[in-house]
Amino acid sequence: MTRILLVNLLLFLLPFIAYGLWRRIVHGERSGRLVFEEAPAVILLAAGVVLASVGLFFLASYDRQSVERRYVPPAYKNGAIQPGHFEKR
Repeated sequence: MTRILLVNLLLFLLPFIAYGLWRRIVHGERSGRLVFEEAPAVILLAAGVVLASVGLFFLASYDRQSVERRYVPPAYKNGAIQPGHFEKR
């Protein structure tokens, strides 16, 4: 869950990071405040939402588990912790 959150947060912030780097490299601005005062906020927000949505769709379709297998969570048995695993139904 943390991995999914971090990936989507990075994808959302990617347009802002790219814009800031572009302004710094092309225009030579060094202050973070100056870089984002004239930023096209709506476009950057829309691009971030689109990238995060694509990331959610990709992660949802990529991380699918087989329907034929059932997840068994970690359990404490006989003084030892047995790790989580998948087993056939």
